[in-house]
Amino acid sequence: MNLLLKFLIIIILFNSYLFSHTELKKVKLQLSWLNQFQFAGYYLAKEKGYYEELGLDVEIIPYKMGMNIPSLVSTNSIDFAVGRENLILEKANKHKNLVLLYASFQTSPLVLLSKQSSNINNIKDFENKRIMSTLEDSSEASLKAMISSNNVDFKSLNFIKHSHDISDLINNKTDLISAYSSKTPYDLQKRKIKYKVFDPKDYDFDMYSDFLYTNTELINSDPKTVKNFKKASIKGWEYAYLNIKESVELIKKKYNTQNLTSGQLTFEANELKNLSFYKTNSFGDINENKIRRMFDLYKLMGLVKNENKIDYKNFIFNDENSFNYTEEEREYLKNKKVLNICSTPNWLPYGKIDDKGNYIGIASEFTNLLSHKIDIDIKIIPTNKWLDSPSKLDSKECDVIPIIINTKHRNKTMNLTRAYFNQTVVLATKDEELFINKLKDVGNKKIAVLKNTAFIDVLEKEYPDINIVLVNSPSEGLEKVNNSKAFAYVDTLVSIGYAIKNNSYYNLKIAGRLKNTISFSMATRIEDKILNNILENSLSTISNNEKENILKNWISINFTKEVDFTIVFKIIIAFILAFIILFIFMYKQNKLKKEIENLNKTLEQRVKVEVENNRIKDITLFEQSKLVSMGEMIRNIAHQWRQLLNRINLNLSIIKTVYEEKDNKEIIDKKIIDAQKNINYMSDTIDDFMNFFRPDKKKSTFLIYKIINESLKLLESRTLDINIEVIVPKEIEIYSYKNEYLQVLLIILNNAIDNFDITKVENKKIKIKYKENKSSIELYIKDNSGGIKEEYLKNIFEPYFTTKFKKEGTGIGLYMAKLLIEDSMNGNLKVESIDDTSTFIIRLKK
Repeated sequence: MNLLLKFLIIIILFNSYLFSHTELKKVKLQLSWLNQFQFAGYYLAKEKGYYEELGLDVEIIPYKMGMNIPSLVSTNSIDFAVGRENLILEKANKHKNLVLLYASFQTSPLVLLSKQSSNINNIKDFENKRIMSTLEDSSEASLKAMISSNNVDFKSLNFIKHSHDISDLINNKTDLISAYSSKTPYDLQKRKIKYKVFDPKDYDFDMYSDFLYTNTELINSDPKTVKNFKKASIKGWEYAYLNIKESVELIKKKYNTQNLTSGQLTFEANELKNLSFYKTNSFGDINENKIRRMFDLYKLMGLVKNENKIDYKNFIFNDENSFNYTEEEREYLKNKKVLNICSTPNWLPYGKIDDKGNYIGIASEFTNLLSHKIDIDIKIIPTNKWLDSPSKLDSKECDVIPIIINTKHRNKTMNLTRAYFNQTVVLATKDEELFINKLKDVGNKKIAVLKNTAFIDVLEKEYPDINIVLVNSPSEGLEKVNNSKAFAYVDTLVSIGYAIKNNSYYNLKIAGRLKNTISFSMATRIEDKILNNILENSLSTISNNEKENILKNWISINFTKEVDFTIVFKIIIAFILAFIILFIFMYKQNKLKKEIENLNKTLEQRVKVEVENNRIKDITLFEQSKLVSMGEMIRNIAHQWRQLLNRINLNLSIIKTVYEEKDNKEIIDKKIIDAQKNINYMSDTIDDFMNFFRPDKKKSTFLIYKIINESLKLLESRTLDINIEVIVPKEIEIYSYKNEYLQVLLIILNNAIDNFDITKVENKKIKIKYKENKSSIELYIKDNSGGIKEEYLKNIFEPYFTTKFKKEGTGIGLYMAKLLIEDSMNGNLKVESIDDTSTFIIRLKK
C-alpha cells in the first residue's frame, strides 16, 4: 500500500512539473557584425527576460566574416537577422521571400572620414583619392548617391581593402575611410586627431539601416512568433536607450568580444540613439515611400538586375495584416469562396448603387478593403430600403450587412462586430445662429432627423423635450433648415459634410456637436459565429490611416479655380511675416548653441567661476525653454491658420460661384466680411505670438483669468479634444511678471497634452481652479493624463529629466517653470499625483 501511494505521488508530481513548465519556442537571431552597442536591444531583450515572457528562447548568433546571412534567412536556416541597407538589393535580385520587420536606425551610421590635414574639403576633392572600404560599404546606396550627386566619377576613385585599423588613416595609408559615425570618431578624438565627416544624410540621402528581417514562410506558418519577437526586441531597445549606463555595463560583462571601453560603448549608444529617433519619436518606423526611394537609387546605379521589382506590401511586415486563422476559419473560407453583401439603400456617403449598377460609398470602400485582406470575392445584393437588409440576412440571401449602427437591441437579433469606425453627431443650422453647446438649449424648436436611424431612440431618451421632425434624406433635412422649416438638422459629421458639399448650402454651418458618438459595425446572422470572428479579426487590421483616407474621400472639398482678390495678397504678407519671425528665432538658437560651446571650453574649477557659470546656465535654459515654446506656438499657429485659410478659400469660392447671378450682393458682402474677420483673427494671432516672446523684466498688475485665456488660445489647436474647465474669478489681479507667468502655464499645459498623446486617455480633462489664502494666491492645474509614477516625483523638476524618448526640447520645461516661479517670482511650484491624475500648484504671494 505504501509503495502504491509513493508511486501515485511521483506520478502527480511529474504531471505537475510537465504542466507548469511551458516549453519555449527556440528561435535564432543572426547579428550582422561583431558584438557592440549596435545590437544592445537584442541583448537587453534576452537578459531582461522579454523574449521569455512571450514564450521565446532566443539564441543570438555572433557574426563571422564571409557569412551570406540573407541566404541563411531565405532558406530557413536562421529565423531572424539584422541587415544593412543593401538588403533591398538581396530582395530585388536574389531572395524574394525576405520581409522587413523594422529599421533600428532611421538613417545609416555609415560615413566617410578624412583627416583635416588632408585638405579634402568637399566631395569633389575625392577624385583620384584612396578610399579604404569593405565591399559591402562601397555598395551601399547612401555612399554611392552622395558621391554621384556631386558629379564625381567612380572610376577616378581608388578603392582599397579595409584593414579595420584606424591607424591606416592616421598614418596616411589611405585618404578616406568608411566607418560608423557611432564608433570611429571617438577613437580619433581620443588620439586628438582632427577629422572631417562626410555623412550621406547631410546630402539628403538618409537611408534606413540595421533592418530586423525574416522570411514569408515563418510569417505564414507562425505569425505569433514573428509578432512576439518583434515586440520583445523593440521593448529591449527602449530599455537600452532609457538605461544606457546599465546597458553598457551589461555589454562589457557578457558581450564584449572586442574589449571595448565604457567610453567607446557610451559614445556609440548616444550616437545610435540619435540615429534611431532621427525625424521620428517612435522606434523602428519604416515608411514605404522611403524604401521605394532607396530601391530607385539602386536601380539608377544599375545594381538591380534586369527588370526586377519589389512587392512593397509583402516586403514590409504589418503586424495587423498577419492573420492567424483557426483551422475551422480556414476551412470556412475555403468552402465559402464568395461573400454576399447587402447593399446600403440610397444613403450616401455611406452607400448606394449608382446608375451604372456600381456599389459606391464608405461602406463599399470598407467592403472592398476587407475583401482584399481576407482574399475572398464579394457579390452585392441590392436592397431598396433599410428593412430589406435584416430580412435578406435572415433568409440567407445575404451573408453580411456592411454598415449598421451598433445598438443593444440589434445585438439580440444578429451578430455585430466591434465598431470599425465612429462618428460624431453634429447640428447644422443657418449661418447667423450662435454656437450650440447643448441640445437642450434649443428648447422646443424643430429638429430634423433622418427617419429609420438608430439614434432617434437615443435623442428621444436623452432629450425628451425636443421637437423632432423626421426626413427621408440628409438633403431634405438641410433643405428644411435652409427654408426655415426646421431650426437644425442632426446627423453624423460625415453625412452632413457630404450633403452640404453636394447641395451647395452656402448659408449653413456646423453649429455644435452632441456628446453622443455613433458606432458603425458589420452584421452577420446570429448563428454564423465563424464569419463574425473572421470579420472581427480582419476589421482590426484596418489602420487609422486607411480609415481616414476613406472618410476623406467622401467629405473633402477641393477648390481648384484661381481666385484673384486682394485678400489673398494680405494672407501672403501674413505668411511672410511669420516666416521672418521663425528665421529670427532660428538664428538666435544657432547663435545660442555657439555661445554654449564656447562657454564649455573656458570653464575653470574655481568656486566663483562655478557660481557665475550656473547663473549663465540658468539663462541658457530659460532661452531654450522659450525656443521650445516658440516651436509649439508656430505649430499651433500653423494649425489655426490652416483652418482659417480653408474657411477663406470656401468664402472666395462661393463669391466666385455666385458672382454672375443676380441679387447676390448681400451674400457676397457677407462672405467678404467673414473673410476679413478671419484675417483679423490671423493678425491677432501674430500679435499674441510677438507679445509672448517680447522680454518682460518689469512687474505689472494683470488678471489671472486673462492670462489663462491667453495660454489656452495659444494652445487651441492642441486642445480641441480636451475638456478644459476654468474656475477662476475674472476680477482677481496679481502683481508680478506677466510673460513669465504665462510661460509657466504653457509649460504645464503642454506637459499635460504630451502625456495625453502618450497614454491615449479617451475622456481627456484639464481643470484649472483658484484658491485665495491670507497671504498667498494659489492656482491648481489638474489633468487626468495618467499621473506621475512615485519614483519620478522627486526628480520631475530636475533639469534634463524626462520619461519620454528623443523629443526636441524635453527635460528642461518643468525645471524652468520651477526656476521662474521660485527664483524670479518668489513663489512656490509643486506637484501632486493621485492615481491617474496630476495636479501642479502655483503659489504666489499677494
